[in-house]
Amino acid sequence: MMKYIFILSSFLFLSHFGYSQNDKEIEIETWYHIKIPTRDGINLSAIITKPKEIKDKLPALFMLTPYMADRNHESACYFAHQGFVVVTVDTRGRGNSDGKADPFNIIDGKDGFDVCKWITQQIWNNGKIGMYGGSYVGMTQWQTLKEMPPGLKTIVPTASVAPGIDFPKRNNIFYTYLGPYLVYISGRTGNMNSFTDIDYWKPIYMKFFAGGLPYSKLIETSGIGCDYFYNWLKHPLYDDFWKKTIPQADDYSKFNIPVLTITGYYDDDQIGAMNYYYNFINYSKSRDEHYLVIGPWDHAGTRKPQSELGELRFDKNCIININKLHLEWFNWILKDGSKPEFLKDKVTYYVMGANKWESTSSIANLNQSLMVLYPSSNTNNANDIYHCGDLLTDYAYDEFPDTFIYNPLDVSFSTYDLEECQLINYSLYKNRECYKGNQLIFQSKQIDRILTIAGQIKFTAYISMDIPDADFEILLYEVKPTGEEIYLTTDILRARFRNGLEKEELCTPGQIYKYEFKTPYLFVRQLSKGSRIRLILRNLNSPHYQKNFQSGGIISEETAKNSKTGIFKFYHNAKYSSQLEIPLLRLE
Repeated sequence: MMKYIFILSSFLFLSHFGYSQNDKEIEIETWYHIKIPTRDGINLSAIITKPKEIKDKLPALFMLTPYMADRNHESACYFAHQGFVVVTVDTRGRGNSDGKADPFNIIDGKDGFDVCKWITQQIWNNGKIGMYGGSYVGMTQWQTLKEMPPGLKTIVPTASVAPGIDFPKRNNIFYTYLGPYLVYISGRTGNMNSFTDIDYWKPIYMKFFAGGLPYSKLIETSGIGCDYFYNWLKHPLYDDFWKKTIPQADDYSKFNIPVLTITGYYDDDQIGAMNYYYNFINYSKSRDEHYLVIGPWDHAGTRKPQSELGELRFDKNCIININKLHLEWFNWILKDGSKPEFLKDKVTYYVMGANKWESTSSIANLNQSLMVLYPSSNTNNANDIYHCGDLLTDYAYDEFPDTFIYNPLDVSFSTYDLEECQLINYSLYKNRECYKGNQLIFQSKQIDRILTIAGQIKFTAYISMDIPDADFEILLYEVKPTGEEIYLTTDILRARFRNGLEKEELCTPGQIYKYEFKTPYLFVRQLSKGSRIRLILRNLNSPHYQKNFQSGGIISEETAKNSKTGIFKFYHNAKYSSQLEIPLLRLE
C-alpha cells in the first residue's frame, strides 16, 4: 500500500485552465511525497493528483521536472478533474527527490523509464501513460521515450531543449545566462528571487562582457558549485558527450507512438524542439502520427500564449487554449476520444502579418519557391543606414569588399538591452544602438507585391580577417514603407566552427572563407507590399554570450588581456558570390 503524508480533497474551479460553468466537477485528491524507487536505489519524490473515487483504472499523465513538482499544481488539478491521474516527479537531487542533480544528462531518461514502470504497476493505472511539459520538461519526455518504457503511449513536448544544440550553448557559443539559470536550479529548492533579480545580475554580466573575468569563472562568480558546468566547458564541440543525452537516428527508428510538438517562432528552444521533430519525421515509423503546432510565441508563450511580444503585435486569435489542446489530445490518444478540432492537419502554423492560422500535411509544403538576393555596395561603405548597401536580385560584380572593424574591448554600447537579461532571444527587441558603425547593412528595393516568407533563412558570406577567430551575427528585418522595423530572424556563428559544430578550425589571417548562416528559427510572416528587406552583418557583441576575444585560444579562459582587434572584409562579386536565400510560401 502506498503511504502518503497528506490528502487534499478539492472541488477546484479553474477558469484559468479552460473550465466553464457547464463542466462536471470531479472531486479530486492529492498525495504528497510519494517515493518512487529507481534501479540504482535512489528514491524520487512524486505528487499524485487524481480523482478521489476511481471506479475503473485510468490513464496517467506524467511530468519529470527539476522545477519543483508543486509548480505543476494547477495543471495537475485541471487534468485530474477530467479523469486522469497526474504524477509529477522531481528529478533526482531536486525538490524532495534523493540523489545528486546532474542536469542535461542521460540519468533523467533512465529515471523516466523507472517511473513509467512504477506507474503501470499501480492499481489505479490502466497501462496507459502520456507525458507533457515544456523546456527542460520537454527534453525529459524525449529522454524517457529513448528508453522505450512500458505504458508510454504519447508525449506532448513543448519548447523542448536539446542539450548541446540550443542549450547551454548555441552553435557552440555558451550563454552567460547560465549564471542565473544554474543558481535557479542549484540545490534542492528553487532560487527564484535570485534568478529574477536583474539589478543583481547586470554587473556580473558586464564583468564577463568587458573581459575582467574568463567565462570559466561564471559559476564561481555566481556563488554556487556545479561540477557539471565545468564538464560542459570541456566539451566545446558538439560531440558524443552531448549526443548521448538525447535520441539519435537508431532511437527514432524504434519510436512508434503519436507525438504533439508545440513551439513558437520566437521560442529560444525552437531549435531543440524542431531538432526532435525533424529527426522523428526522418526516422520514426510513426512519422505520420507526429503533429506540430507553431505560433508567434516566445518560450513562455508556448505555455501561455500572448498577443504582444516586445515590440511585436499580433491579433488576439494567436492566443489559443493550450490546456484544452492538451486535454483533447490526451482524450484522443489515451481515451479513444475525438481528434482535437484545432489540428486540421499535421502542421498547424500562424501566418504573422496576415494574422491567421493555417494547416498543411507536411512542413516541406511551406517552401514553395526561393528568393535569392545578393549584397552589393558600390561605395564599399555600407556601415550605416544612411549609406547602406543593396540587396539585388542579380549577381553583384563589386570590385572591392566592404570593410568593418571590431574591437572586443569596445563595450561603450551593447546591441542588447540588459533589462532583458533573463531572455535569450534578445534580437527580438528593437536594437536601439543598431546603426552605430562597425557593421554592414544591406537593403532591398521595395517589394512590388505581398509575399509570405516561410521557413529558415540561409545567408552565405565570404569573409577574410586578420585574426584567427571571431564571432558573427546576422539579423533580418522587414522595413515597412512607414519606416517601421519588424524583426524577422537572426543567427550567430563562430568562425572556428564554420565547417560544422563537430570540429574546430582556426582561420588563416588574410584568407577568404565561406560562412553559411542557416538561421535555426523557422517562421512564417506575410510581408506588406512596399516593404523592404534589411540584412545586418556584424560581430556578436553581447553581454549575454561567452565573449570571443579573437586570439584563437581557449575561449572560456580568455580575458581582456588576450583581446585582438579584427579588420574584416566582406566580399560580394562574381567569384565570391555572397547571397541571401529566403524561402517563400507564396506570392500574391
